[in-house]
Amino acid sequence: MGVKKGPHNPLSTGKLFKAIKELLANATEDRNLALEVFRKAKEDLVNAADGMDRDSLRKLQVECLKLAQSSKAANIKAIELYIKNQEAMLGNFGEGANKATEEFMGDNG
Repeated sequence: MGVKKGPHNPLSTGKLFKAIKELLANATEDRNLALEVFRKAKEDLVNAADGMDRDSLRKLQVECLKLAQSSKAANIKAIELYIKNQEAMLGNFGEGANKATEEFMGDNG
């Protein structure tokens, strides 16, 4: 049995595109929040008095940067998976896949 076609295919281009866009939006929001907390911790670090507070704030900054980076990596991975799916669905690695990729990137860029 081959791949289901039509609206009931869970991997249809439209459904996958919608899911990827949602993932990208969530990852972007996570990244922005992590960077916001990082900036706040950086401001607080200037006013921190003792070593214990300073160490905690530095650790928080490091964790925020890790989260921001992992969100960015998740975006890249999601785009890669979408491109691979497009290539598989179109059955070639030529012009059709490139056009689908350009359309997708154009909507997010």
